[in-house]
Amino acid sequence: MLGKKQTGRNGLNLWQIFVLAQFRLALNIDYDRLHHMANYDSLLRQLLGNETETGLKKIEIAYQWILDNVQLLDDNTLRKINEII
Repeated sequence: MLGKKQTGRNGLNLWQIFVLAQFRLALNIDYDRLHHMANYDSLLRQLLGNETETGLKKIEIAYQWILDNVQLLDDNTLRKINEII
């Protein structure tokens, strides 16, 4: 299990939160589907840095981590981030 970061959130780093939020909004999926994809979709896991094929230790992402973190990024915030990028 990943520990608490300086951002005050457990489980996920800021990049992982951003990627998961983008997937959820772009695909218009619920948190159950996002949880499944975060643990079993190879492309998404590669983007998150969690894929075992790249030599990294497989990290299972807990449903509660996704729920607690991803819901903090709303569509408006993601649009502003995309404009900056």
